Formats: sequence, structure tokens, C-alpha cells
Amino acid sequence: MARAEPLLKDGLELQRRRLGAENPDTLLMMNNLARLYIDRGSYAQAEPLFTQALAIQRRVLGQDHPETLTVIRNLSHLYRNQRKYAPAEALLKQVAEVQQRVLGSEHPDTLATMNDLAQLCPDQGKYGQADRLSVTVLEARRRVLGEGHPDTVSALVSLGQVRLGQRRYADTESLLHEALRAQEKNAPDAWQRYNIPSLLGATLAGRQKFSDSEPLLVAGYRGLIDRQATIPWESRRAVEQACQRIVSLYESWGKLKEAVAWREKLQGSASASPNR
Repeated sequence: MARAEPLLKDGLELQRRRLGAENPDTLLMMNNLARLYIDRGSYAQAEPLFTQALAIQRRVLGQDHPETLTVIRNLSHLYRNQRKYAPAEALLKQVAEVQQRVLGSEHPDTLATMNDLAQLCPDQGKYGQADRLSVTVLEARRRVLGEGHPDTVSALVSLGQVRLGQRRYADTESLLHEALRAQEKNAPDAWQRYNIPSLLGATLAGRQKFSDSEPLLVAGYRGLIDRQATIPWESRRAVEQACQRIVSLYESWGKLKEAVAWREKLQGSASASPNR
């Protein structure tokens, strides 16, 4: 990966000189360099490349073009991972408005953007808005895609996370158990299969069922660690969040020694990540 960066940077500069900044091949090279930075967690270096590409695509292709909307969504994911929640939300709302107007409210792309918005809202404490969006997405995906579709399962998990944040534990358990059954049937070794038990463990911890919660949380975290390379960059926070849930479990349980050990693991993981 270290050797690839200078090659891509030189290639991008050559493309700009020979073809111009607005040529599709130049934009593709810019995107490849941005993805390299993203893959190694260097979000601050990826951001200007995305913003430059977006400015060009808005000018050349227009705000409503699918390629423009894809870059806007990527930039919103980047902002969320940098904890720049307000600009991330503004971008997603732009995309949702265009998609609802051009594609319709139940198109899979529109629902994906609405799901992104629903996941972003809890980061800002907007649980009521997150709940409404998540319910809308889940109902539409059940109707359009069917119960067992991976996107429907994702919507179940998203709503479960929102309800967990609202401390609606009974609702959370029901949603997550439904999601887990579908995930075990469709993709039992995927990283999502281990994120769901982590969330179920947090639900039990919230109800002070600490001994039942512990194995779910630990197994979920270890499963995510083992599959970390397969987690899409926009969902990488799942590993950190799973570790944080274990810290919270031991703190609530009064097992301070274990809480300290897991907090050190969490901090070590964060310090080992590149500056974002």
C-alpha cells in the first residue's frame, strides 16, 4: 500500500496534464487515490479528493446525476467517520431529495440513503427522527424486497440499534433475534453475523442480565475482529462500538478490573489507527 501511493499520485498528476482535470479517467484516478487513503484510514487525506471530484461532477454532470450522488454519499460517510455529523446530514438530505424526486420514495437507492440518515441521527441524539426513518425504511424494504433480503435484515439491525439507544429493550431483542435468524440463514460467516450478538449483548446488559450479556458481547467482538478486513470502510466503527459495549458492561457490572483492561484495548486500537 505504501508503494501504491506515489504511483497513484504521479498517475493523477499525469492525467491532469494530459487529459485535463474534468476527464473521466482523471476522476477515476482521483477516486482510486481517495480509496487508497480510505483503506488505510487516512480520511483527512481522502476528503479533499472527494470534495474536488464532487465539485467537478456537479459542474459537468449535474447535481442529479447518479455518479454525482454516489460521490456525495461517499463524502457523507467520510464526514460521519470523522464525526462531522452536521455536514454529513446535510449531504445525505441533498441526495435523498434528488432520489425521491427522480427515483421515487421506495427505490432501493432512495431507501439506502434514508437508512444512512437514520443511522446518522443517533450520533446527534436525534432518536425520535432516527426511529421514524428506520421504521419507514424497514416497512418499505419488507414490502419491496421481502423479509429475508440482506437490505431488509440491515434495516432490522438499524432499527434495533435505534431502539437500543432509546432503552426499548423488549423491542430491540425482538428485532435483533429476527435479524439474527435471517443472517444465520443467508450469510452465517459474514461480519454482520457477529455485530448482531454484540447488540443483543448490550440489550441484556441494559436489563442488568450481565452474566447472559458477557458471552454475547465478547464473542461478537472477537468475530468482528477476525473479519475486520471484510467490513466496508463506512461500517468500520462497528468494531470500536463492540469493544465499547464490553467496557460499558463491566463498568455497569462493577467489574472495574475487566473494564480497565478492555478500555485499554479500546484506546490501544484507537491510537493504532491512522489520524482521521
